Amino acid sequence: AEKTPLNALGQERKGDGRQRFCRKCHKFKPDRAHHCKYCGRCVLKMDHHCPWVNNCIGFRNYKFFMLFCGYTTLAAFYICVTLLTGFIAFMFSDDPIDITGEVIEMVIVFILMLATAVALTGFTGFHLYLTLNNMTTIEHVEKRDPTRGVSENPFNVGRRANFQQVFGDNPWKWFVPFGECVKGDGVHWETVTGVTSDMRGHNVSVAAKI
Repeated sequence: AEKTPLNALGQERKGDGRQRFCRKCHKFKPDRAHHCKYCGRCVLKMDHHCPWVNNCIGFRNYKFFMLFCGYTTLAAFYICVTLLTGFIAFMFSDDPIDITGEVIEMVIVFILMLATAVALTGFTGFHLYLTLNNMTTIEHVEKRDPTRGVSENPFNVGRRANFQQVFGDNPWKWFVPFGECVKGDGVHWETVTGVTSDMRGHNVSVAAKI
């Protein structure tokens, strides 16, 4: 049963002031944790469930998700540039222009890849914005909902500190997809007024190591 005092520790509370409780996991949820209906568990600092990687994007794998987005964006632009240079060389060559199936295929692929690159740029840029402001997609949506009364982000401790929470302190490991770089434990969060209080006295749902 959900039993917790009104002065339960943590930044995020329900409307009545009590600690957030997951009725599916039957455990109290740390700040920024949410239950994923696809994974069937609570996820630390849950951002969203990604069908492309068939997993939740959260506390422990957000850096790798960001690198995945960045790598695919660069790859899409590389393909566009490669196709464009080939098309320009074809158009300005001294040989007679012969519109073949290969040329049509190259143009179609270029248009599709350009659209993909533009979409990925927007998507990656949005998540970079979230990283620098220490927000998740869920928190961003909640902040835009006027009925929730969410205005300030207590977890925004500065762009550099926000970035290092995800990518770590070592710049040599920022853009490589390996290493345990994430800072913290996903339960206790530094805020603009200090570190969130210790919640180890409660039955906290920290089973999801994501």
